[in-house]
Amino acid sequence: MKPKWRGGNVLKKKESGYMKLELKKNSPRFYYGWIIVAVSFLSLFFSLGVRVSFGVYYVAILDEFGWTRADTAGAFSLAMCVHALISPLSGYLIDRFDPRKFFPAGGAFLAAGLIACSFISSKWHLYLFFGVITAIGINMTGFAPNMTIVPRWFLKKKGLASGLALSGIGAGSFVVATGVGYIIKMAGWRNAFLITAAAVCIILIPAAAVFLRRSPDEIGLLPDNEKSSEIKNSPAETDDTKKQIPKSKNTLWTLGMAMKTSPFWWVVLTGTCHGFMVNMMIVHEAVYIVDSGFSHLLAASVLGVTTGLSSVGNTFFGGLSDHIGRKVSLTIGAFIAFTGMMFLLSLKAHPSTLLLYTFTVLYGTGQGAYTAIYASSMSDLFAGPSLGKIMAAVSVGYGLGGALSSFTGGYMFDITGSYVIPFISLMAAICLGSFGIWMASPEKTKM
Repeated sequence: MKPKWRGGNVLKKKESGYMKLELKKNSPRFYYGWIIVAVSFLSLFFSLGVRVSFGVYYVAILDEFGWTRADTAGAFSLAMCVHALISPLSGYLIDRFDPRKFFPAGGAFLAAGLIACSFISSKWHLYLFFGVITAIGINMTGFAPNMTIVPRWFLKKKGLASGLALSGIGAGSFVVATGVGYIIKMAGWRNAFLITAAAVCIILIPAAAVFLRRSPDEIGLLPDNEKSSEIKNSPAETDDTKKQIPKSKNTLWTLGMAMKTSPFWWVVLTGTCHGFMVNMMIVHEAVYIVDSGFSHLLAASVLGVTTGLSSVGNTFFGGLSDHIGRKVSLTIGAFIAFTGMMFLLSLKAHPSTLLLYTFTVLYGTGQGAYTAIYASSMSDLFAGPSLGKIMAAVSVGYGLGGALSSFTGGYMFDITGSYVIPFISLMAAICLGSFGIWMASPEKTKM
């Protein structure tokens, strides 16, 4: 079976451990792949920035309506369930359709949901407007679509490129969440929704419509802007993965084939644990900080900085994993994040800005390792024209993990009056997620 690549400018043939590629024209000095990374950064900046800012809206909505924490967090859990349910569809569509149409459509859903959220007056409004409409927009402009496109443009610098693109999550989380906190203080949470929607319409939608491209062969280029006609195979071709994934010489991975391998499910486990970690903190971090005696604005700022520091983790650990291996890099990040959570657990009993800031730096940077590394790992293992569907399957796990953690965090607080049990479960997820990458073994660990 021969691969079908859009654009037709690159011929690929596997010969003696190398990938043979022939171009119709010379590669330019500046590589367009970095434009793709920049647009991906921007897309993740808005989509995940909006998701993270829910934790800031959560505090304001609780104050205004007096709903229980579990009921209010349930809207976010619904959003994560919607994310999980439509991820397979998004994966199919991003493999099939021009991203210059797909991403603007996702931006339109995102903006429409945010505008509708400004009119919330009852719980079902929150569930429909944020839990469904906004969630569809976040999914269509979020992790899986971007991590389907970016790895197609890079082989040698795949981890670095993925990390740079994914740093948009952290940067957007910091800017959007902090900005929302400031706007809520000055003009109310309804205006914060409207201003964010306007930014999506003015910046994200036009950028995606103009600059995105599916893959380098579409414009006559090679991955990494290589000038040589021969490029070594990706890290998927190492002894570790050959032992776990039996491949024919010219395997073109499909979702069904990937699902029959154990590494696929181990990476899905890592993605699920990461969804549990991230979304527990998105919903409950700010309100826990307020409960510990700090101001609403400081809580919003710390939430933004915590997730913003994941940009540092994404870039640093993504690049590091290209040199010392995915497994060791994620283990280092997991240890740093775990240590940060120990400081957070002591904050309620010993309120201190030093403890709060230490948690922020350690947890924010450490958890940033996860996204870049499991995205690169999936591309290492299952690169090909069906990568979008395969990556979307990881997003299903991420969504289910997020739905579970965001609701149960609020439910356990309503029962026990404490976040000790939810935060301990988060620390267990940190360890289990790291274990998943070791079992998937996406490449030889370089020691």
